[in-house]
Amino acid sequence: MLFNIKRLGLRSGLISVVVLDDDDAFALGANPGDRIRIFHTHKVDSNGEDGTNEEKMSSTVVASVDLATSTGIVNKSEIGLYDEVVEKLKFAEDETEVEVQLYSKPLSFDYIMKKVHGAELNTLEIEAIINDATNGVLLPIEIAAFVVGLEINGATDDEVVKLTEAMTNSGDILTFDETVYDKHSTGGVPGNKVSEVIVPICKAAGLFIPKTSTRAITSPSGTADVFEVLAPVSFTIEEVKKILKKERAGIFWGGAIDSAPADNILINVEKPLNLDPQPLMIASILCKKKSLSVSKLVLDVPCGKGTKFPTVDDGKKYAYRFKEIAKRVGIDCVCLLTSASQPIGHAVGPALEAKEALTLLMDPEKGSSSLMNKSCELAGVLIEMAGKAPEGKGAEFAVDLL
Repeated sequence: MLFNIKRLGLRSGLISVVVLDDDDAFALGANPGDRIRIFHTHKVDSNGEDGTNEEKMSSTVVASVDLATSTGIVNKSEIGLYDEVVEKLKFAEDETEVEVQLYSKPLSFDYIMKKVHGAELNTLEIEAIINDATNGVLLPIEIAAFVVGLEINGATDDEVVKLTEAMTNSGDILTFDETVYDKHSTGGVPGNKVSEVIVPICKAAGLFIPKTSTRAITSPSGTADVFEVLAPVSFTIEEVKKILKKERAGIFWGGAIDSAPADNILINVEKPLNLDPQPLMIASILCKKKSLSVSKLVLDVPCGKGTKFPTVDDGKKYAYRFKEIAKRVGIDCVCLLTSASQPIGHAVGPALEAKEALTLLMDPEKGSSSLMNKSCELAGVLIEMAGKAPEGKGAEFAVDLL
């Protein structure tokens, strides 16, 4: 069916949504929440930009249907488009029509249900789930089923490796001419603002460290939230390259970079569920690191009451598994189990944590001793991995740099 387009000026924030007149939806066979596929053919010139050349390109978007129950929202033979759909279809100003077809559940949904029932998934099945999630073919509730399936049934190491590779390949991969170092934390502990201290120390030691970070998932604030108090964290890939060429270090929000976009989609589903399944936790960290060609990584594994790993034994089991999977995907990793039964330092929340980190950087004698000790221990591991300090002397070297 052909429909006239209407830009609604609305954003869902998570999924592609369209609005149809009730009668049009009936004729199409679509109910609220069903999928439709929108086809849009537009002309491009020889340079691939919108023009009047006879060469044509097609754009396709899968969207979820909402129905208009009152007049004025959309008219008959008209389709209301949310901003996400408009941006994906890239209309020229004079284009007014799209073709719409009813779209059935993708095969990847059957694979999700296999995981819900506890089966092991193969490479093609995992790739199909990740590709369909990235391309908007799967609905958030279906992605949520995948997350819950992993939370309940877990995944084998082979599945986590395949998941990491599929998530990495869902977007662009940045490559550099030198060894890339990074630090990450399994999170879950409030006040853990160590990255804001570690990155400057590592840069001072001569390491190349493009630190990508997440926003909060299960804690009051993520590294990106804290650093954004002080400076922007959202950059395009080209801007990131420019910054790194000059500075050789930085703290960036991974969600703004088109690297491993599948990870951002999964995180957006995990957050309202307050879930962070271990297989996804591992794959999420590693795919972001692989998307920036990280080859040397220190992983902070906070252990203690209220964290993701209540006991040291829990933390050890995770660390051994993470290290092995990291090795299989080409990353040399050292895991450091840290005590986290209480917040690091004295501040919790983005603004207060940013201030506390700055205080330590400006005058270590006035800063938090627990923040300094943890930051320098972690930075020291990277410094030792880079051969800048003898084994066992990295933390002391980091303190001197601070």
